[in-house]
Amino acid sequence: MPTVALGYKIFDNLGIEISYGQFDQETSLDGVITPGTGTSTTPGVGTILFTQDKWETELRAKQVAIKPVFFLPLGETFTLKASAGLTYNMYETSSRHYTEKQGMFDFDIDVPVQTIPTQTENTVGLIAGVGASVRLYQGLSLGVEANYSYDKVVRATQIFGTLNYQF
Repeated sequence: MPTVALGYKIFDNLGIEISYGQFDQETSLDGVITPGTGTSTTPGVGTILFTQDKWETELRAKQVAIKPVFFLPLGETFTLKASAGLTYNMYETSSRHYTEKQGMFDFDIDVPVQTIPTQTENTVGLIAGVGASVRLYQGLSLGVEANYSYDKVVRATQIFGTLNYQF
């Protein structure tokens, strides 16, 4: 999930951060394989060896977050960070159910059963995070951060490396 964040330190120990992230998630479920139903009416396919029901779902999400951040410097180069705030999430979901028929000459035929058109939903949620960073050179820091976000659609945990520049 690519995430970009901009922050502003109001005081030495307090700041505010705005971030944008997005991700795609796909999942599928295969049903029981059943023996074929005989000769196919599709030219070149031959005998249907087996059929199988399949379901596929895709979720696309975009998230904007705003959160106050508390900084706790530990020495000259090491800093801990804690944050909590609000998110605005935009979700798109789509799914389909189909029957896959496997032909004798290694041909697949997908027979649609049901396709659910893309649905969108926007939600407001909560986000909390902790992190640590070490200053490498003047305003450049390298760190790690973990965030947990929650809304009525998705609960997500993210762990990622950070590269910060302060000026």
